[in-house]
Amino acid sequence: MLGEDLFTPTGGVIGDYSLLLEYLKKCRERGLDCSTILPSSSILGEIQGIIEHRSTRFIELVEYVQSIHGENINCDVCVEAFQQLYGVKPSCEEAIKMLITQLTSWYLEILERLGYVKIKQAWRP
Repeated sequence: MLGEDLFTPTGGVIGDYSLLLEYLKKCRERGLDCSTILPSSSILGEIQGIIEHRSTRFIELVEYVQSIHGENINCDVCVEAFQQLYGVKPSCEEAIKMLITQLTSWYLEILERLGYVKIKQAWRP
């Protein structure tokens, strides 16, 4: 586990949140306001509602979060964080997609820890 408090990503949905954490760190270092992507009752409630009202696949939730936050991601910072972590320079779209995937996973972890959703992990025994 990466952390024990409610808002610290634990790796419960995906194992690696390094791009998300590095992106947020770089935002802070540059004095950028990246708070719009942080968990809020609004986004968590919307995701919970989607899950409760229909069978939802993870990719659909990623696409939903992309539609909400895609334009809030600073492309240059995201690409720089990705390149620093993985040693290759991705396209802006690739870097943002990976960041949004990690962000969606983080939101789901929080909802599960609060007891609002139960995550089915069919790939795990």
